[in-house]
Amino acid sequence: MAGCGSPRTQPGRAVLRRASGEFDEVNSPIKDKSGEPILVPNGVDLKTGEPQPNTPLQDAIPDAANYEKGLIIDDKPDGRPIRKDRHEIIRFLEAFKQREGVYPETSKFTVTTQMLVNLLA
Repeated sequence: MAGCGSPRTQPGRAVLRRASGEFDEVNSPIKDKSGEPILVPNGVDLKTGEPQPNTPLQDAIPDAANYEKGLIIDDKPDGRPIRKDRHEIIRFLEAFKQREGVYPETSKFTVTTQMLVNLLA
């Protein structure tokens, strides 16, 4: 695919994901079924999962999402510790749950409901 950038770069992967038609969202907010972006708390208490007091709401924008497959992808550099992205991952999970009523089956980190409990521990 000429001009799309390398598939190893985030922009290159986005072009390929859009072209594949496999994803409902690519580098765009998780949206409710009427097409409006779902807003979720920016920060949560990592012990309880509850929103931090006075935390603003924001869009949850993963690198890709497929609602039917229960899949969220968020690309991170190799070796990046998952603990650096806990708030972001929780935003993705919560926005997906607001949309679909359940947590996604899979993500880049294979984050499931059980792993969410572990993230909050």
